[in-house]
Amino acid sequence: MRGFGIGLAVAALAVAAPAWAQQGGTASFGIGGVNYTAPVPAGYCLPASAAEVERMRAIAVADRENMTALSVISCGSAANPLSYFVVKTPYQAVELPVTLRDVLDLPDFNAPEKDAQIDDQEMADVVKRETGMDATVRTDIRLMGHDDVCGYMGGTVSVEIGQERRVSLGGCMTVAGKRMVMVIFTAPGDDPADIARLKAKARAFALTIHVKPD
Repeated sequence: MRGFGIGLAVAALAVAAPAWAQQGGTASFGIGGVNYTAPVPAGYCLPASAAEVERMRAIAVADRENMTALSVISCGSAANPLSYFVVKTPYQAVELPVTLRDVLDLPDFNAPEKDAQIDDQEMADVVKRETGMDATVRTDIRLMGHDDVCGYMGGTVSVEIGQERRVSLGGCMTVAGKRMVMVIFTAPGDDPADIARLKAKARAFALTIHVKPD
């Protein structure tokens, strides 16, 4: 779980213009030989322009502990470069069959809110490596228990390079097709209500993920 938010430092530096690609449609992705589909939620699009594809690639590459299977950006009138969502799985679990019970029984999700132990200096090093700029990074990301569908995580990331930018995130760890799946939504700002909203969006999207028929 330690590397959960590592790519978000780079995300907070994004300056690409909002995308105006067509909304809706279906996303397809794969994890460990299992292929999935899911409808793209309203207000989101698959990256279309070269700039958006490259920005999301950089965010994915910055996370060295989790494979990014899908990246989806916000689009339309409410688009914001700091608002997007990703589907990930830990590299060590890509080929590992798991059950939902395996995930929900993890000690991390069966205790009071627990620090996710993100290394702020490591995240600052990611910014330096990806952008060449020195940054001050502060994180407050916590593991937040579970329900019958997800183990939850959420919190904020602050990146300061001249000016400070803050990003909220909410995530759901679950299982689809016997593979561990993490759905992580982000949005600008640090309002606690946004964290709860993003967790709910992550859960809702996770429930739409289905294994593609052979």
